[in-house]
Amino acid sequence: MDNLTFNPAKSKKLANWNQSVDCCQWNGVACNKGRVIGLDLSEEFITEGIDNSSLFNLQHLQHLNLAYNDFGCLIPSKFGMLKRLRYLNLSNTGFEGQIPYEISHLRKMSILDLSTSFASKHALKLEKPNIGMLMQNLTKITELYLDGVRSWRLGYSKHVEDLLYKIFPQLDFVYEHRGGQRYRILRWRPS
Repeated sequence: MDNLTFNPAKSKKLANWNQSVDCCQWNGVACNKGRVIGLDLSEEFITEGIDNSSLFNLQHLQHLNLAYNDFGCLIPSKFGMLKRLRYLNLSNTGFEGQIPYEISHLRKMSILDLSTSFASKHALKLEKPNIGMLMQNLTKITELYLDGVRSWRLGYSKHVEDLLYKIFPQLDFVYEHRGGQRYRILRWRPS
């Protein structure tokens, strides 16, 4: 991905991408009929350049994992352009500030992970849009991870999760272990 700044000494994917080879052969890239449909750039030590990345030109992208990087900026509203996304993992990416309304444009989304470590210096928040506005179009969501997201300056995710449960009573709270940490997640209960 052009314009991404990362640590090549620690990178296991980006540092090995060879421009003379078809991108569908690159580690972390999944294709279908020559179109990029999946991109896993987790733990690539990316620190900047996401705003101007060609990532947002991948109109067939369905699966995007940017977990465990350190962007240290706002979540770009350009994510809303990736209309075919079904899975988006922005956990522990160092994104901070307001979660953009444009995330709600991802109507095919089934799994959305915006969680962050409670010890992180970066905090995401849901104020405008609030949780109701964010979720109104995400009707296909089956899993939602919001650990560490602040809502209405009242604190961390417990407030968000309590509000979600009131808005969407078909949600269940489930505990899951990932990466040595225990996460409280929300899952849709089948009707």
